[in-house]
Amino acid sequence: MTWKDGSQYKGEFKNGDVSGFGEKIFLEESPLLNYSGDWQQGKMWGKGKVFWKNGAKYVGDFKRGLKHGFGLYTHEKSSKFEYFEGTSYKDMMWGNGTFVWKNQNKYVGEFQKDTIWGYGILTDNGDVITGFWEGTFIYGNGSVIYKNGVKLFGFFANGLLNGYAVAYYKPTAEMWKFEGIYKDGLQCGNGTAWFNNGSRQEKK
Repeated sequence: MTWKDGSQYKGEFKNGDVSGFGEKIFLEESPLLNYSGDWQQGKMWGKGKVFWKNGAKYVGDFKRGLKHGFGLYTHEKSSKFEYFEGTSYKDMMWGNGTFVWKNQNKYVGEFQKDTIWGYGILTDNGDVITGFWEGTFIYGNGSVIYKNGVKLFGFFANGLLNGYAVAYYKPTAEMWKFEGIYKDGLQCGNGTAWFNNGSRQEKK
């Protein structure tokens, strides 16, 4: 079958409509290369796989011609992103999933409207950040475990400690632990510091 726009379809029909399993080859001006999978009402709908001309591909669930449900989207080679595996809603990352960058940084957690949003764990060049995300920052209770051994546990705002927190520093540092109040990532207000010489100091 040849569509009105000149693209080609080979597959099943129902009541004169494209419905069932089939493959569509898109026109040159389309960013899409081809799709093979389930159809309903002339739209990609059900299980299938689609390839883009830039090398990207998606294998998973569709609804009304959009990525919708669980699937694996692999980015083109020129992208700084590697892949997203998880749930989509109307072509957007939405729900739970795993997002991986080409440098192997990885986020596992919740998404909304194509954005990291909700509880999740980000591994960034060996550092592990856990908490509730709003875009690129964590808010509320969370933790940061740095690859150099420093560990932060507490309340975050804009990705920085803001409020009560406990920090564990390198064992070789003069101060190995601080428990108290932080503001914009800095110690501020009441707290207690523990030192490697065995002493402890109250800060006000």
